[in-house]
This record gives sequence, structure tokens and C-alpha cells, in this order.
Amino acid sequence: MLQIEIMIGVVVILLIIWVFISSRKSHLNKANEYLKKQLSQKEQWKQEKIMSYGQVQETKKQLIARIEEKFKDNPEQESLLKEIINDWAELKVRSFQERRSWIRRPQK
Repeated sequence: MLQIEIMIGVVVILLIIWVFISSRKSHLNKANEYLKKQLSQKEQWKQEKIMSYGQVQETKKQLIARIEEKFKDNPEQESLLKEIINDWAELKVRSFQERRSWIRRPQK
């Protein structure tokens, strides 16, 4: 009878140890996946060319000036290129603001 109780105790202890080990491994796997995701996102941000509002406006101004110089004879292409540049500038400013928005509004 004492041997059966000891066997049951050993089995219960082994079961508890197995549960702790497997739980720890799953948490470590989740943490490693999260870390890899964060590192890849950080690497993408490093490769992205970030421009402030002022830099975007300066680049936009330079591009439009060059377009006006080069496309004097073709107003249709000039207006199309200006529209494209304005859209580009708007997207750059928006991406800069959205990237920094988590600092001011972390809930979004």
C-alpha cells in the first residue's frame, strides 16, 4: 500500500514538473516570435527613408521648379507630374505623422 502511494506521488510530481517545463517552453517560443517580429519591423524602419515635413516641402519645391523648367512646352505633362509630386508629398507627410503617432497616442 505504501508503495502505491509513493508511486502515485512520484507520478503527480513528474506530471507537475512536465507541466511547468512545457508551459515555460511555450512562453519562450511566444516571446522569441514577438522579438523576431519587433526586430524585423525595426530593420524595415531603418531602411525606410524618413523625411520631416520641412524636408518633404523643400524636396517638393525643388522638384516642381525643375518640372516647370523642363516641361515649359508641354503643359499637360507638367500638370500631371505636379499632381504626382503633390500626392507623393502628401503621402510622405502622412507616413511621417502616422509613424510618430504611437508616441502621442499609444492606444491606436
